[in-house]
Amino acid sequence: MKTEGGAVFINIRFPGMNKFLKKYRNNKKIKYFTIGILFIIIVVLFTVVENGTGDRKRAKKLEKAAENEIVSIKKKIPKMDRNTFITVDNKVVVGFISLPNKQIKYPVINTFNDNTNTYSLCRSGDKMPWDLEGMTIYGIDSFTRVLEDIESGEKLEFEDVTGKKYQYKYEKNIKKKVVDYGIKICSVDKEGEVNKEYWFVKK
Repeated sequence: MKTEGGAVFINIRFPGMNKFLKKYRNNKKIKYFTIGILFIIIVVLFTVVENGTGDRKRAKKLEKAAENEIVSIKKKIPKMDRNTFITVDNKVVVGFISLPNKQIKYPVINTFNDNTNTYSLCRSGDKMPWDLEGMTIYGIDSFTRVLEDIESGEKLEFEDVTGKKYQYKYEKNIKKKVVDYGIKICSVDKEGEVNKEYWFVKK
């Protein structure tokens, strides 16, 4: 330990450390292996971030287009029916899902397929939230990742195309296959295989 200008410097030596580092620097296999691992980590992180960002951008664009179309339709049909669906960019939108506390909102597309599954949330089946059997929605990564951190009681809203909002709350330990008038959001892969389910019950 030494002092200089009032500052204290501590010099700690680790026996054999310099020898290890020198050996490491001279070992090409270890060097290339480490570089390869770091490259893979960077690519994976970039892909996850880029996919999430792309999801949000596509969903936001679809949301704005759907809202503009609704405004246009209401000029001709002021009293729209809640079962009315609208078509924008070759995609049929049945409503909107939002998590107010997270300040996120996504359109819900009518069907899950190769043309829709990277754009926004997609309805599975033909049920709506006001139907007895409730509604099942397949999520996209940028939305379902948010659901991983929510707690029981988290508020969710479904907004139909007329602008009416339906209130729900998250229930963490539901084991039923169906919840009356509820909304089930599923984390799925590209083939539609369900990985995890999140249940929201009517408030």
